[in-house]
Amino acid sequence: MRSFFNADVQYPSAALIFVPEIPRGSRVYAGDFKVSVTGLDGLHAALQTRQNDTWPLIQWREFAQHLRLTPVSTVATACDPSLAGAEDLLRRYTAAFGRTYTSAEPLIPFVCQSDGEAISSEDVARLVSEQHADILIRGPSGCGKTLLAAHAGLEFNRRGGVAITIPARNYTGSLKAVLDREASLLGAASAVKLLNAARRRNRPILFILDGYNECAESEQSSLTRGLAALARNYEGSVLITSQTPLARNDLLALRAVEVSSTSMETKIAIALNVIGGDALPREIKPLLDAVSTGLEARLVGEVGQQPSRGSSRYALFDAFARKRLGNAANDGIRTLTEVAAWLSDRIAFSLSIRDLDRLADAERVPQSLLRLLQTSGLLALRGDRVSFEHEMFFNAFAAEAVVRRTAGQSEPLLIALTTPQHAARKDFIIGAIDDDLLLEQVLEGVTDRTCVAACLSGACGRRAQEWAEARCLNLLERLREEVRNIRFRIYDKGWWNVAFEEDFLTTWSLCDRAFLAALPQLIAEGCYLDDILNIIGILDQRIAEEWSRLRHEASERSIALRSGLFANSYVFPFSATPGITQICSHLHGQLFWTTSDAVARVIERNLMGDDLSPGQLYLILMLRRGADIAASLITRALKTRWASAPYHLRLDLIDAAVVCQRANEADRTALIEAIEALPQPQHPFISTAIVDALRFLGGLETPEQEHQIVVREEISRCLTCPDDAETCAAAYGIYSAQFDHPFSGAYCEVVPNLSDDERKQLLMMAARGADDSTFFLSPLLIELASFGDPKVGVIIGRSTEFPPTDSFMPQDAIAVFVVAHVSLGRLGCRLPDRQLTTDNPSAEALAACGAILYWCNRADLDENTKRNACHHPLSILARHEQGAALDVIRDCEHALVEGLKHLPGKTPVERSIVGRFPAEVVEICRHALLRPAIQIGYFRHFSDYDRHQDLEFAINVLAHHGNTTHLTLLRRCAGDPALGITAIAAVKVAEQRMTTP
Repeated sequence: MRSFFNADVQYPSAALIFVPEIPRGSRVYAGDFKVSVTGLDGLHAALQTRQNDTWPLIQWREFAQHLRLTPVSTVATACDPSLAGAEDLLRRYTAAFGRTYTSAEPLIPFVCQSDGEAISSEDVARLVSEQHADILIRGPSGCGKTLLAAHAGLEFNRRGGVAITIPARNYTGSLKAVLDREASLLGAASAVKLLNAARRRNRPILFILDGYNECAESEQSSLTRGLAALARNYEGSVLITSQTPLARNDLLALRAVEVSSTSMETKIAIALNVIGGDALPREIKPLLDAVSTGLEARLVGEVGQQPSRGSSRYALFDAFARKRLGNAANDGIRTLTEVAAWLSDRIAFSLSIRDLDRLADAERVPQSLLRLLQTSGLLALRGDRVSFEHEMFFNAFAAEAVVRRTAGQSEPLLIALTTPQHAARKDFIIGAIDDDLLLEQVLEGVTDRTCVAACLSGACGRRAQEWAEARCLNLLERLREEVRNIRFRIYDKGWWNVAFEEDFLTTWSLCDRAFLAALPQLIAEGCYLDDILNIIGILDQRIAEEWSRLRHEASERSIALRSGLFANSYVFPFSATPGITQICSHLHGQLFWTTSDAVARVIERNLMGDDLSPGQLYLILMLRRGADIAASLITRALKTRWASAPYHLRLDLIDAAVVCQRANEADRTALIEAIEALPQPQHPFISTAIVDALRFLGGLETPEQEHQIVVREEISRCLTCPDDAETCAAAYGIYSAQFDHPFSGAYCEVVPNLSDDERKQLLMMAARGADDSTFFLSPLLIELASFGDPKVGVIIGRSTEFPPTDSFMPQDAIAVFVVAHVSLGRLGCRLPDRQLTTDNPSAEALAACGAILYWCNRADLDENTKRNACHHPLSILARHEQGAALDVIRDCEHALVEGLKHLPGKTPVERSIVGRFPAEVVEICRHALLRPAIQIGYFRHFSDYDRHQDLEFAINVLAHHGNTTHLTLLRRCAGDPALGITAIAAVKVAEQRMTTP
């Protein structure tokens, strides 16, 4: 101390305290200037002693640093080296986490949706950091999910927790490997040591699984199970970001938070954060209309007023690059274009630093420029690989490469717009065309809905937007003219025995059809809505006139003419249909969500009036998704429109009523009364829809409670005759009534609350009485197996038989097959004798899959025994010349199976053949992609569509489990018009996985 202070230092006051007091008669050392000796009664006086020449706190801290002392949080930590080591590890890790995940850009608050209510991004972060809530953040690319997750993780750490990020794209079957890699990157020797340190210091743990959708589909179930087990074992919280729903979401009780595309308010806030000030310059506001992500909004702010009004998305990235590169902009953009072209030609997303040097030498690019491209944030060096800092930069400069190479010719540009290679950059390519004549030639040749939508949004620039808007107005006028002249005919082969007279329909070009396909989304956003309602009003008038003309003929042939005319006009998009039918059928059949307040106001105004035609009401009901329609308006529509409504309009009226279950008590009661007052329908589907609506609205609660008495009586009768075939069939009816019965709530209340013996007997009877039916059989088998009684194996073994090849519900049939094999394995029961060799290669392959799932789930066997048992089934799947294995493996992997966690056994259920034997399945997939034409399926209705799904599955397996030799095959598939987009995405995943250190 004297040396550090460079002066004499007083000894600190110290005291030796005897508790409670110094025993009487003791001879006690009187103490000296260093230490006083006293009992507890002298402690107060000792504490009051003050020294005059003392060090300030800042000087003590400097002295502690000089001695390299480590701060600790508790006395126990100071006394226990292992606790001190744990605390030091956590300190170093959280500091590294902060440096890694703290973004240069602050999180601009934005609005999310959870449980039907608005919630801010800040509230989401607080739920995670303060309440340790388990959250699923779901939304499209670029909406801010990852930034929000990182912000929540930083806040969690700041409050004393330990957040661990798990990149889902790196998961290939081992969660430990991904955790170890992340932990080591942030200074921990292993994930186990980090987690154990957190537990020793009683620090809460948060697992952040980022980019769940980037995990291979075949591995997602395994990933969910692993994460659930991890959170359970370490008592940690879970935060997941994803663009898609979770596989096996039953394993994690997550609060879902939906994040939509970046709103205009958020984009303005992001741009203002970069620019500074309170108001956005008027000149750059149009740019924000043309961009859709937070990154692009930041670029808008960075480039300021540089791009001209009406600039394209491409011009935004070009201006950003020019601003960053300054005087080197010309050479820098040329180099970026060459790099993008090199990557695009090879279907690659990164290149080695050596290839970059070679490319630079060939193009005479100085090393100083390459360094500038990196420091400017345009190119990124990760290990020995170079890539664009963001994929959007890659798309922008790859588009520039396309335009430069085509040398002013429209035909090569149109070809480029149709290739999978450029599927993600179509708007950039169009936006990069500055020659008005060339742009017009290209636009007239566009046949793709994506291009049309991009032009209409302004992403391709003002000139393209003006062309698209003019084309839309012309199209709407032609639609109006077409419906004025349509005619119908009674036709034996038509839908509902009605068809359009083709001679009276307009011939639409490929470009026209692209606009027709783009219009539904625009209508959902409120664009051209009045025009479409007007056109539908004209069509409804023609339908009424045609009904009058054809009703006698239809009556003689017992044809439901009104519903038939309506269905052909608005529901089913056959080839020979008017353009308005194509628009309405796509609007109804796909998930378009209304986010515009203007649309909500149009819906409300029209439902309050009495002048809506049937088709107009149908359109209004289509647009209700995302709009909060008052229950009173649906009640009014039911009362005034039901009697004259065609079949499909009635279905939509009931469907609209279902979503009103959150209405206030008075409105909900009025809606229930209106539904109950409807006349008895003559169609079973309408009857079912009405019953379902009443159940969702709570209109069946009292009858359901009363029906519980009937259910108990039914069960009592069944249990008295457990061996009778008819009684067993009745038992299956009781079980399935929990899922499909007007009073399903009564069955759900009674059946689960039976005693274990009664419920087990009922389930055994139900399984025997199910016959070949696959409806609700897989959950029944799981529930039966969950008792852990091997005696039920005989009953479950019946379902290991081959499913019917003409099954009406093939997914359910495969699910039963999978569940039966897995359940028998978990119970340790003997697999029924069945020859794996048959005359049907697909049946052989399916039996082999079942055997693998069975043996992998024999928890009573050691690993070597399991693998040896799987050797023969795997050899059957390896008969590549038969082309039968891929389809059945995909069927088993994608089977909709829930609740396997209830099966007996302490180890996790082995659900995935791909996850268990990745190398073998990779080889099957490789052969299938080399010989796609010979691939066959198990079910008789196997089609080219199914083959396409199988091949996409094979591509995804190679992406997540293949090695570098498979990249060539994936790149070859990238040129396939049908598989190209999937293959390119797979190359990206595989390349990241193989090149990430």
